[in-house]
Amino acid sequence: MPKVQRLSRLAAIEALPHEMQDHALVDWPTVAALLNKKDVVDTRELITAAGVPLVEVSTRRKLPTWRELRKFIESRQRDPATPPARRC
Repeated sequence: MPKVQRLSRLAAIEALPHEMQDHALVDWPTVAALLNKKDVVDTRELITAAGVPLVEVSTRRKLPTWRELRKFIESRQRDPATPPARRC
């Protein structure tokens, strides 16, 4: 996904009122774009395996919040070789 599209997706989150940003749900294509991944299924597996908490939108759909996704992205930037520890 081109950098312009990634930035516009981030801009949409940042346009929300500050108190709502952390709780914004991020769809899987956006998660894939922010992680520079092409395959949404692989992205979902990566996020799930890393233990990022997901919000159940329906019985078949779970999405990460911007707060949890941002923490995951920041942890990968600090040490890209080591996946973040799973939370219990």
